[in-house]
Amino acid sequence: GKGNFTTNNMKENVVANVCTQSQANPQFEGNWIHSAPISILCMDEGEGFFRRNVIGGETGVSINASANPTLQLNWMYDCTEQAVHVAKWGAGIVKGNDIFQNGKQGVLVTDFGNPTVSGNRIFDQSIGICVRQEGRGQFEENELYRLDQCAVLIESVACPDFN
Repeated sequence: GKGNFTTNNMKENVVANVCTQSQANPQFEGNWIHSAPISILCMDEGEGFFRRNVIGGETGVSINASANPTLQLNWMYDCTEQAVHVAKWGAGIVKGNDIFQNGKQGVLVTDFGNPTVSGNRIFDQSIGICVRQEGRGQFEENELYRLDQCAVLIESVACPDFN
């Protein structure tokens, strides 16, 4: 499926505000996507292009099950867990976003998640980027600052590539 979603307010849904799967590739621009357990859920090879949105919730964006979306120039903030969680062979491009004031991590990569994370500003939260439990990924040209614990946390059998 495709489609363009512009200037909508998506909130307070039970599981997710947006879900892409089965190679769906919609475009979202200028939306408020917030106040849900997962604001954007990309799974089962789902794609999608998310640009200039305001994203919040418990987890802002969850990418898993071989999903491959593009997140560009968004504000991802005020998530009680993390802004972006990539797992279970999820990939995706996370580029040029402002990721701030989240409860735990800005970006969390686990379980063979393998995103490309570049040119983001990640600040004002506990941990900027956390890679654990066999997480992977390419991380380059990100700015990480004003973090309570650390900019980057690598744990248990993780294999990230920081250029």
